[in-house]
Amino acid sequence: MKLKNRIISSYVFISLFVIAIVFFCVKLINLIEERYVKVAEETIPKIESIQDLKSASLRLVSSTTEAAFINRVSEGIEADEAMNTEKDLIQSGIIAYESSLAKYEGHIKLFPDEQPLFDGIKENGQQLKAISIKIITALANGASDSEIYELKEEFEEYEENTLKAIDAALAHEGHEVIERKQNVTSVIYNSEFALIVIGCISFIIAIVFGCISSGFISRPINKLNDAMEEVARGDLSVKTEIESNDEIGNLSRSFNKMTQNLKESNDTIKMNDERLKLQNKELERMAHYDHLTQIPNRVKFLSHVERLLQRTKKQSDYLFAVLFIDLDRFKIINDSLGHAIGDELLVEVAHRLEACTRATDKISRVGVNESVARFGGDEFAVFLHDIKDISSASRVADRIQAELQEPILIGKHELYTSASIGIALSASGYEHADDMLRDADAAMYRAKATGKAHAEIFDEAMHKKVSEMLQLESDLRFAVEVEQFILYYQPIVSTTDMRIRGAEALIRWNHPKKGFISPMDFIPIAEETGLISDIGEWVFRTACAQSKEWQDAGYSNLLMKVNFSSRQFKDEQFVEMIKNIIRENEMPAQLLDVEITESIAMEKGSIGILNELTTMGLQTSIDDFGTGYSSLGSLTKFPINTIKIDRSFIKEIAVDINAEAIIKAIIAMAHSLNMEVIAEGVETEEQMSYLESQKCEKMQGYLFSPPVPEEEFRKLLEQEKNGSSIIPKPSASIA
Repeated sequence: MKLKNRIISSYVFISLFVIAIVFFCVKLINLIEERYVKVAEETIPKIESIQDLKSASLRLVSSTTEAAFINRVSEGIEADEAMNTEKDLIQSGIIAYESSLAKYEGHIKLFPDEQPLFDGIKENGQQLKAISIKIITALANGASDSEIYELKEEFEEYEENTLKAIDAALAHEGHEVIERKQNVTSVIYNSEFALIVIGCISFIIAIVFGCISSGFISRPINKLNDAMEEVARGDLSVKTEIESNDEIGNLSRSFNKMTQNLKESNDTIKMNDERLKLQNKELERMAHYDHLTQIPNRVKFLSHVERLLQRTKKQSDYLFAVLFIDLDRFKIINDSLGHAIGDELLVEVAHRLEACTRATDKISRVGVNESVARFGGDEFAVFLHDIKDISSASRVADRIQAELQEPILIGKHELYTSASIGIALSASGYEHADDMLRDADAAMYRAKATGKAHAEIFDEAMHKKVSEMLQLESDLRFAVEVEQFILYYQPIVSTTDMRIRGAEALIRWNHPKKGFISPMDFIPIAEETGLISDIGEWVFRTACAQSKEWQDAGYSNLLMKVNFSSRQFKDEQFVEMIKNIIRENEMPAQLLDVEITESIAMEKGSIGILNELTTMGLQTSIDDFGTGYSSLGSLTKFPINTIKIDRSFIKEIAVDINAEAIIKAIIAMAHSLNMEVIAEGVETEEQMSYLESQKCEKMQGYLFSPPVPEEEFRKLLEQEKNGSSIIPKPSASIA
């Protein structure tokens, strides 16, 4: 049964109960009314008839008395008329008396107990009536006074008896009225009592029924409430045992289903939480430990160094050192033997570095030496905890060098390596770990620049240089924003006619205070900071605009060569940037040449980018060829148009026959692959003559012109246009 129907049934029951009470009350009121009506209908007419009877009797007595008086005091015609009148009154009184007596007799038929009263009234009344007639007759016949007196005494006796009988009847009716009033009052009292009792019973029934109804509704609701409180406290196994088919039963079943779903969801959440904890733990490990060597990474290492720096502020005699380590010749091993061998080498180096540190350098992580970290590539760092002086750090550096110089057996390869190490001491008063690491890095680069395989300690001179580099970096960022760069152009000359066939765009930085700064000084900083991408885009856009200007000025078919760094070449937006700039300047793509170094060409993904560029119609060149570690045969894999022989070989012409042999081999190999050859760094006619003899197509160098601003380069073009070569024609014997 639906809860709604139960409530409606309760209301119907209460309504019927109220109707019954109202009906009972109406019945009581009707009963009281009937009693009053009955009194009115039965008693009042009797009393009225008795009163009429008494009035008639009194009238009869009065008329009789008056007749006797008239007879005694009046004479003549007037007396006769008065007597007749009295006779008529007596007669009418008799009629009224008989009428009232008959009416009274009619009312007492239903009341046998009043019959004696009626009989007494009737008997005395009859006597009274008879005596009255006798008196009238005696008076009419002239009876003596004694006769009249006797009749009068008799008349008074019956008059008294009749009135007494009538008064007795009135008294009886008065008592009956009082008795009936008492009965009616009793009925009213009984009705009031009954109503009070019924009201109390109704109140009790209402309370009981309300308790039953509310209990029927509230008990399951309380069960649900208790169950919900249990669920709120975390007990999802609780269930409500309510089997009714009403809304509460449906709610109970839905609640049980909900708790079951919550329990299942909670179990799933717990499982996911455990999984998430494991994943967070793994992410924490991945965020702070190198995935290859399983030693701390840069972030973890710097956090340790930061804590140690804080300790130096509280403990003035505490000293520690940071060693920045870069493996020497790792790239050769990685490129020649593959990345898998290189990775195994890095893991072994990490183990050897851990073996070189003391137990006191270990942090609280059990089984893990966190004083050693890998920063990526072939760079490692070590912090030495609580050392006495710089000599302690130097001894550890020597121990590391000795350990790394021992042969490393990986598979069937026996490898040898060394390291350049930079050392920075906490005594320098560092505020931040990055600063200390920066100085150790600077010392490492100093070690690498001064012969590798040894350690350098960061000193005041290095600090000055680092400060200058930092200032240069800041100036470089500003230079990129305000475009303080200009392009110089170095002509590329054909060996057949010594005419300019192209130009290589070379960037120069015109510093407002330091003047021109060599690319050798700021390009490495630009590559390290990422500014090289913005600088490279500016160079290519400016070179394209300049080439277009030359084309429009009539200097057609001049090839513009632009160098790109590894970082920019591997940028995801590199090819799109090239497309956009060519489209903006409406440049023929075949008049643009993208130059990359041999090492960039050997990097993964380079072939795909080169293919995209050649598909667009651009020329591609490998710069500084011969200085990298690729085999000559690997050139067959690359879509290359031109090879530029490095100046280090060109300067050895007529000095080193081995260098000449290499140049000859490079030119022959390039021609066999249908590639053009450009020799860069040509400074003497002897070098030029040799290159001509080997059929090198183009040359570039100070013999023809150094890199010059656009105005100077345009003068060279004008000079050629006027028929003058930028250098004398080669001799007939050489040609």
